[in-house]
Order: sequence, then C-alpha cells, then structure tokens
Amino acid sequence: MNKPTLVIMAAGMGSRYGATKQIDVFGPSGESLMDYAIYDAINLGFGKIVIVVSPTIEHAIQERYQFVKAFGLDFHTALQSLEVFDFGIKTPTNRIKPWGTGHALLMAEKYVTEPFVLINADDFYGHQTLEKTASRIVTMPVVNRHVLTAFRLKNTLSEHGFVSRAVCKTDAKNLLVEILEAESIGRDAAGNIIISMPEQFSGAAGERMVSMNCWGFSPSIFTPLKRLFEAFLHADNLESAEFFIPFAIQQLIGAKEISVEVNCTEQPWFGVTWPEDKAYVRSRILQLVDQEQYPEKLFG
Repeated sequence: MNKPTLVIMAAGMGSRYGATKQIDVFGPSGESLMDYAIYDAINLGFGKIVIVVSPTIEHAIQERYQFVKAFGLDFHTALQSLEVFDFGIKTPTNRIKPWGTGHALLMAEKYVTEPFVLINADDFYGHQTLEKTASRIVTMPVVNRHVLTAFRLKNTLSEHGFVSRAVCKTDAKNLLVEILEAESIGRDAAGNIIISMPEQFSGAAGERMVSMNCWGFSPSIFTPLKRLFEAFLHADNLESAEFFIPFAIQQLIGAKEISVEVNCTEQPWFGVTWPEDKAYVRSRILQLVDQEQYPEKLFG
C-alpha cells in the first residue's frame, strides 16, 4: 500500500473539558490520546504526520513530536489561527473560538499531497480502525470518492453529560446519503438514548452510525472545501459560527461533487468531552496495556 498521511486535528479549545485535552495525560507513562494514534501510524507504515494546532500549543507540539522523524516519517504542524485574511475577510474582533473542523482540515492542505486519514486528537480510534481507513483510501478506485469509518452511537456516549454527534444515513451501496449534526445526545435515568432526529434517520437510536471524524480523504477534497469555506465566510455570523466537516460533506454530496463510502466498525472508541470522562479513558487504556495491545511506555 502507498504510504498515507495522518492528519490530526488538535486546535480545539476543549471548553467543556476545561483543559488542553489534546496533550493531557491518559496513558500509564504520561501518554496523550494523540500519542496512541501516532504510535499506530508508525507501526502501520504511514509516511507523514501533520498536526493541526492552535498558536497556544504550536511550540509544545513541535518539540514533543520531532522524534517521529527518527522512524522515517515526515512531520509538520499546521497552524489554525483566527486570521482569515487570505480568504478576503477581516477577522471579527470578538471572535474567540476556532473556525471549526472544516477550517482545520483546510489548514493541512499545503503539507498533504497524498491520500490521508483525518482524526481528532482527543479521541482514541485504535490500530484496526486506522488501518482499515488508510488501506481503503489509498486503494480507492473511484475519482472524488472518500471514506468515513463510522461507529455505533451506543458506543460513543459519555456517562457524564450530553454530547454532539454527526449521524449518518447510507444507501444500499454503503454510500453516504445524509449526515446531520445532532446536539444534546445522552441517556435518561433509565438508560434510554435521548436523540432528536428527522424521520428519515430510522432505526434503533443506539445502532445508528455516527461520525467521530475518522475520515479517509483524497487531496482532491481541498478544492471544493475551500470554495465552501469562502462562501461560509461571506454568509454566516462570523463572531460565533463554525465551519464543520459534516456540513461541508453534506453540501458536496448534495451537489454530487463527491461521494463517501461509509464503513461501520465495531472496534473500541473512547474520548473525552467532560472532565469526568478522564478516569474512564485512563481505565480503558490500562486494559489495552494489560492485554498487551500497547506497551506500558509507547516511546523510549
């Protein structure tokens, strides 16, 4: 297989978590969740790591991950700042939060010329999920077709608060028909999943496929994505609106500019949204270490 790139989005503010969760410690030897993705990428034969960062953590990330070059991988940080002058817009003075995951993806463009896997820094996806996504996108025979590795909604909830998820609808060929961001998903006192979705998203709530931002993209995604972001900047409330990947993908699918193959995995996923999630995530990692799926110390 050709060597894909791993792009990691690590510029979020983590407002609900209350800390810089992208570099917070979860593993037994001080590892972040991002460390596990990078460890998997090294062992899977990826050729490059690109981490999209905010100005506040750029230097720390550059220092922390220079070592990947010793494994034969290229390494870059891509800065996601609030400045959008290059798109012909003056940044609003009251803007605080980043422009969203779609903008984060665009910031990686100058470092990516090959098929790539895109993930969040604060989610754990696992070796098999990254392998499955990478192997499919590098061998994709269809022009302008991309890949989404989706998870079951029931496997992605937090016990400590409500979350947002992008719920997917597919056709008989497992191609994405619709993707819709649903907010305030959780469980009631009886353990039932609470979710408000349009009628076309039928089926048991817990079995619905959701995106956790594990995408396989061809570099061809950047051109239409950039066009949509420019339109977003000229149409939305620029003090608070965010440009999300599901919104962009839905627009491009609707216009038949791209197609997205959806593969649902039953592999483990976990991540942190709320501070109370940290203990659970740490316990899950310790289980994987005990099962010898990962070493107690990832990097020497």
